[in-house]
Amino acid sequence: MKLIERNDYLDKVINVIGTPDIKVITGVRRSGKSKFILPFRILPLLYIPL
Repeated sequence: MKLIERNDYLDKVINVIGTPDIKVITGVRRSGKSKFILPFRILPLLYIPL
C-alpha cells in the first residue's frame, strides 16, 4: 500500500506537541488517521529526561 505524505497536517500537529491542549484527529473512515498518528505514539518512548 502506498502511503501519502501529509506534510501540512504533520506540521500542524508538531507545532502543538507539548501543549496541554487535547489533540483530535478526525476524518472519514479508512483515511489513514491511525497511520498518521503512529509516529506520535512512539514519541514518548524515545524521550529520555536529562
